[in-house]
Amino acid sequence: MRILCLIFCAFCVSQMVSAQSEVPPRIATNNVGKMKTKGEILFEKANQAFENQDDEAAFKYYLQSAKAGYIDAYVEVGDCYEQGWGVEINNEKALEWYKKSAYASVALGQYLLGRAYFLGLLGLEVDKQKGIEWLWKAESGLSEDAAAFLADCFIEGNGVEQNIEEGVRLLKEAAEWGNEYAQKELARRYE
Repeated sequence: MRILCLIFCAFCVSQMVSAQSEVPPRIATNNVGKMKTKGEILFEKANQAFENQDDEAAFKYYLQSAKAGYIDAYVEVGDCYEQGWGVEINNEKALEWYKKSAYASVALGQYLLGRAYFLGLLGLEVDKQKGIEWLWKAESGLSEDAAAFLADCFIEGNGVEQNIEEGVRLLKEAAEWGNEYAQKELARRYE
């Protein structure tokens, strides 16, 4: 009986080894070893096209990536529409994609939407209160640009009650997060 068990075990092990050797290697993985989604792959193609200064191809891939549900592409599609990269400028569509990004809790999308409301960009009426609300959401999502924008608002008393202490705190935060404007502004203030 023991011999029968050993033969059976040897057979099972050989089948497992054989099966493992037939598994093809993963060709597309993200940084944690998981299979990349279609959206991620398209996003990478878009970035490569953009680096190669092929704006039309970049836009096409960003749009496909966004439509595949890859939320990092939402802002890029909005940027393409706002700047006219690979597509005709269309503020309405830029705003639509920035809103999708913002509602998906992408800090950069929240910043861009907040900036648009605050300054009255992309066909929006100026709504500083709504702009400040979105900028705070972006700042809490660690947006260095939102922190720097809010810092200026507090220092100047623009859209909020002037509070230089809060403005400087936000400038320091933005500078620590790598915002060059905030770093230069702090250096200028403390020369």
